Amino acid sequence: MHSKTTLMGGALAAMTLVPALANASLVLDTGTPTAGASLNEVDSSPQWFAAEFSLSAGSTVTALSVYLQQPTGLGQVGDTYTLDIFGAAGFTGRQSGQQLDYSTTGKFTASDAWNTTNLAGTSSGTWTATTTGSYWVAIEVSSSAQTRGLDLPTTTNNGTAPASGFAFLDSNTNNQFTTNGAPDVGFQVTATTAVPVPAGASWLLGGGLLGIGVFGRRRRTAASAT
Repeated sequence: MHSKTTLMGGALAAMTLVPALANASLVLDTGTPTAGASLNEVDSSPQWFAAEFSLSAGSTVTALSVYLQQPTGLGQVGDTYTLDIFGAAGFTGRQSGQQLDYSTTGKFTASDAWNTTNLAGTSSGTWTATTTGSYWVAIEVSSSAQTRGLDLPTTTNNGTAPASGFAFLDSNTNNQFTTNGAPDVGFQVTATTAVPVPAGASWLLGGGLLGIGVFGRRRRTAASAT
């Protein structure tokens, strides 16, 4: 009985060595804007903004956040906007050349604050990257029915995961995203990244369970012989 308990304990100990399957972290964090920062209005004129970030294949985006302010006489709490994720190839330039990977709707809930959209609670659900590389997250307003306008304060891009680039779109850019003169605005992207199980831990776990099975068979064989 003591030997069986020891083997079981070894198997359970091995299980504690196996890490969680995924870790949630900010893969994009441009930092919180400071008081008095210059403002950039997102609206349907159009005037849209985007930030570039990196993602590994198999990573699942679970939340998108934008730092927003409420302009006087324009946007209201409860207004909506569109959040898109694009592949890097062809993002700047003609919209026909863009690769739209994901789209969902965000809601303006508070001024001078991060407005977070938890993707699991949307009709679009979460999104998992199939390739490792650069991506763009964009905030867009398709019509005044979504909002008459919301402000994005400028940030210094000094967060825990700074953007590798910024872009904007308006009538002066021929309705194409460009990085030239784009302001740094507040974006955050939260993603879960798969964590591989160490081969040693898997071997130890398998060996422990195999040992329990072999020991059990030997006990039953010995009992039958007597």
